[in-house]
Amino acid sequence: MIRAADRQVLVRHAMPHAMPEDRYSDNAVRKATGQGWDHWFRTLDGFGQDLGHTERAKQLAAAAPGVPGWWVQGITVEYERERGLREFGQSSKGDFQVSVSKTVPWTVTECYRRVVATPFLANAEWTEGATWDTDGGRVEVRRADGKMLRWFWFDADGKSTVVVDFVAGEGKTQIVVGHSGLSSAVARDEYRAKWKEALERVVR
Repeated sequence: MIRAADRQVLVRHAMPHAMPEDRYSDNAVRKATGQGWDHWFRTLDGFGQDLGHTERAKQLAAAAPGVPGWWVQGITVEYERERGLREFGQSSKGDFQVSVSKTVPWTVTECYRRVVATPFLANAEWTEGATWDTDGGRVEVRRADGKMLRWFWFDADGKSTVVVDFVAGEGKTQIVVGHSGLSSAVARDEYRAKWKEALERVVR
């Protein structure tokens, strides 16, 4: 389950459809929204299942005044998963995404240095607009400022986006990798494994 720091990252990057792969507990939902999963699922059932994600979330927001927009989106996403209207890791636009993280006892600066030095990303020019080929694809850097990395990834399936954020805590940093715009559930699973492996390399 994505922790509080991850949720801050996702909100900051305006990815309201990006949700954890494991459902939040009923107590967590009830504490944040005043109601549990059963209530919200019954409410959404009442709208019918022919609606698209945007209209479904819009109707839920109208029926749930005071519930933060992020939770409206999250409840709608979880409902769509539960009712078989979308797969895990699939966005409302139909593409797939992955989010993995690792917490380490280092500063943001040290984490950044280690990430760009991993075998998958090493020996490359980390400046905005730089491009290079690596490990079956091509990287086009969009941001690299010591606090965040963002690049377009081009491979056989097309173009996707990778964001690596560094969330500072007391005596530690959480490295959060978000990869969006993937074309299929197969690509989702492949890149989940790839990014987990990459983060393990970072902490060795």
